[in-house]
Amino acid sequence: MRRSAVLLPVAAVFLLGLAAAGPLAGSAAQEATPAASAGHPVVGAWVVDSTAENPADAPAVAVIAADGTLIDTEGVAGTWRATGPRTAATTFVLVLGEERLPGGGSVVIRGELEVDAAGEGWTSPYSFTVVAPDGTVVGSGRDTAVGRRVPVEPVAAEGTPLAAVPTWAPAAAEGGTPTP
Repeated sequence: MRRSAVLLPVAAVFLLGLAAAGPLAGSAAQEATPAASAGHPVVGAWVVDSTAENPADAPAVAVIAADGTLIDTEGVAGTWRATGPRTAATTFVLVLGEERLPGGGSVVIRGELEVDAAGEGWTSPYSFTVVAPDGTVVGSGRDTAVGRRVPVEPVAAEGTPLAAVPTWAPAAAEGGTPTP
């Protein structure tokens, strides 16, 4: 039970809210020319809530580049490719040590992302697969991530929170103290 309780938050953290392009997504994204993707609305910096239904889930920040790559603050890296004027497919991977997943392993996230008409947010249904170091699949699931573009704000905005960052309530640790 403890292992499954770890799987969803671990997989969700990477999300950035995207994923799923299929087995050749990495090569397809890297074959795309930066000029062809530079104007795509998915390019930019995003605050990502990979499990929007979980109020204890802290957001991550992801950067989606015009060259077909993406990275986030949780150590996730992967690729994306445009599938339409406001849609993209993504695949990312996160390698986890013993301290983040009992026994270690990796998580593969595959998703489809749609940017809203204003270009300021996106929604991405995704799947995740948790794989042990020996290649055994130890868990999988689906969820939906949401992203909000990180805006440029003036220096005078000091003292105000960034609207793109959602609020969350950290879960209490086993000892009863909230985890930061």
